[in-house]
Amino acid sequence: MPDLLLCDPCFWIYLAIVLVCFYGLALFAWWWYKVGHASEVYIYFMVLLASEAFYNMFNALARYTRFSGKDLSEFLWVLDSPAWEFRALFHLMILSVIIGRMTLRAITTLRKVKRFKLGDSKDVPGSNR
Repeated sequence: MPDLLLCDPCFWIYLAIVLVCFYGLALFAWWWYKVGHASEVYIYFMVLLASEAFYNMFNALARYTRFSGKDLSEFLWVLDSPAWEFRALFHLMILSVIIGRMTLRAITTLRKVKRFKLGDSKDVPGSNR
């Protein structure tokens, strides 16, 4: 491993994020398997961990190719590859789906609470009106 890479804190941070995300993903998957079911939020968090790991793997790869002591053309090849663009697009898509879904859940919950406070009989628990 080149000396420049050993002194690059950014590479090590990206690598640590990848390792922590994969560890968390394995831990959550093991727990899901053990319990036998998972909530929607639990599943979304697992997908978010996978997306973070994927995103930061490419960041670490870019830092590695930049400081590996090889020709600069390899680094530019990584930055120009479709995978570099798709890593951000994939991450944006995952974040948008999670935030959009949780927003819809929040709006639905607020509407139910509002109807309950107004006395709508179909949302009042135990009401037969």
